[in-house]
Amino acid sequence: MIYEVNRLLKPGGIFMLITYGDPSVRIPHLNQPGCCWKFTLYIIPRPDFKSAVDSSSLRSVMEPVPLTENGLLPPEYVLQDPESHYIYFCKKMEG
Repeated sequence: MIYEVNRLLKPGGIFMLITYGDPSVRIPHLNQPGCCWKFTLYIIPRPDFKSAVDSSSLRSVMEPVPLTENGLLPPEYVLQDPESHYIYFCKKMEG
């Protein structure tokens, strides 16, 4: 599927993937040989999720999640809801 999306998109085109798979699972599939993507990740908790942490200290779901150079979540990142939706915006780059 990734090869077909890569083939169809022009450079600068965006592929949006919504999944339960965290970056350690999805980024290796997206980084297929011959594919060159720039990733922006958003993590959205389930609508009925109730955090045990004070809600004023939570990150806004409208803020992209920083990724490491390898495309993984930083070690200090704390996932609020283990059953979150991961939304990957994959911009096709030249090459």
